[in-house]
Amino acid sequence: MNPKKSLRNKHAQNQLRHELAEHELAQKHKELSISTVGTAITTMAFISSQSAAPEWRSRRSRHSIGI
Repeated sequence: MNPKKSLRNKHAQNQLRHELAEHELAQKHKELSISTVGTAITTMAFISSQSAAPEWRSRRSRHSIGI
């Protein structure tokens, strides 16, 4: 095989590997972001389900409408 062609092929393979690695990293970041949002929503749901939460919400609601 022609040495120049071999070098070009190697470069192209490295480029593809790099692009694949970037894509995989972006995918992992996206999955982590979705997971983090899910955890935050779960945490907020848990906190709002606690006994003090409805009382706090109702006081805040009354305050926001000026009662």
